[in-house]
Amino acid sequence: MAAAASLPHVTTVVWVRNRLKDVSRAGMVRVPLDHTQHARTPVGFRHVSDGSCRDRNRNRFSVSPRTSRSNEDTVSRESAKRQLLDLLAKHEGDGNAPEVEAFITDVLVGVAPTPNVQSDYAGSWDVRSRVTQKKRGEYKKDEVVTLGQSAFNVFDPTDLQIVVEDVENYVSELEVQSGEPTPNRWSYVVRNQFRTEDPRVDPPLIGYIESYGESALAEDNPNRLDVRFTSGQLVPVLPERGRDEYLRRWKEVFETQGSPPPGFGAKVTNLIAKAFMSLERPSGIDECGVARYSMERAPKGYQDLLYLDDDMRITRGNRGTVVVVVKSS
Repeated sequence: MAAAASLPHVTTVVWVRNRLKDVSRAGMVRVPLDHTQHARTPVGFRHVSDGSCRDRNRNRFSVSPRTSRSNEDTVSRESAKRQLLDLLAKHEGDGNAPEVEAFITDVLVGVAPTPNVQSDYAGSWDVRSRVTQKKRGEYKKDEVVTLGQSAFNVFDPTDLQIVVEDVENYVSELEVQSGEPTPNRWSYVVRNQFRTEDPRVDPPLIGYIESYGESALAEDNPNRLDVRFTSGQLVPVLPERGRDEYLRRWKEVFETQGSPPPGFGAKVTNLIAKAFMSLERPSGIDECGVARYSMERAPKGYQDLLYLDDDMRITRGNRGTVVVVVKSS
């Protein structure tokens, strides 16, 4: 972040936009949906606590039921998908590894069905490739990074060390106020489950970084989905027992939300993001430990569909990142 201080004004704007706009792996949406049936939390934990916190913070992610087209699937296609997942495991989730990209282009695309976005795009998806960016590289699941690296320096403390354990993506038809679905537009939610891996926090805490937005079919490209960011939140995963003490510890760690960013470069970045994107950083945490932010003038990115059927989706984002997701069982 400090590097931004030495950049000219225009370059800094571009730098901030690029830091926030890569939606090759995530996007955001304002609409609360139903996710309880899909959420996978550690044994003995719930997404929220008893009483008002449970009712207030339970974002329900609703997804369309999975469709089956097994009569159209061929043995070669299913075999190719299994080989792709094996290659991803070999390359530690790197969708941009040359061997992985070559297999997608030369083998999987050749046996792919015609993409049916209307029937196959919506659903609950598990992300199998690397999760997100830290500066110019990428990290994979179970690698120690900072909270700032995993959430665009929006949540404090930005230097808190965490491990992203699981990533899920929920896509559903975007409804207007009348309750009717909007053609070719979807709500797009990404949830990163993390645990703290920091000597200052013992025992570790578990939480979610939830990102909300919407996606829409591009007008000039039937295989491109435009995605824009709108908001997000940091949410504790509270244990079945000892919830009050756990929530007290969570608040001690995350109560610094809304404090001025440290360093001149971080301050400049924050001011530019606020001016050009109407970024509203969290002003604190509520009584349930939740911190929220929003962006009214959110930057837009896109995902190009490389492969889509009823249980696998492969996309290349506007910055080139290849992401592989599979339908949750």
